[in-house]
Amino acid sequence: KKQIKQFEHSVRRLKISDRTWEIVREGMFRVVNAPGGTGWAARLPGTAVGGKTGTAQNPHGDDHAWFVGFAPFENPRIAVAVLVENAGFGGTVAAPIARRVMETFLKSDSRPSKPHEELKTTTASADFPGDPATYTDALR
Repeated sequence: KKQIKQFEHSVRRLKISDRTWEIVREGMFRVVNAPGGTGWAARLPGTAVGGKTGTAQNPHGDDHAWFVGFAPFENPRIAVAVLVENAGFGGTVAAPIARRVMETFLKSDSRPSKPHEELKTTTASADFPGDPATYTDALR
């Protein structure tokens, strides 16, 4: 496996009510887990995932596919954003890539679970060779 990049980050609290956070989190849970959710391809066996799919229109070619998500849902240890240019829909192209990244991270992360406020660095690693447009075929 190849380390792609290590990111330094800090946590900043937004002034959003607890009720608003509950609504956003519930929506992100349903996107991945509810029947008919567009992010079903980001599901992880035994781990609840929250996420949001999207398709960005591209006036110069095929639409861009994106997915943002996090896992585990109740005590996140990873957040991921995937954007695949000229690839189509976020739920069918970007969500499976995000699933693979989260799955790989969670399997290799031996640290005890910590609240996200305590995490100061994250290492992203992946083993995706070749053209990103072919990832969804490999993950089926």
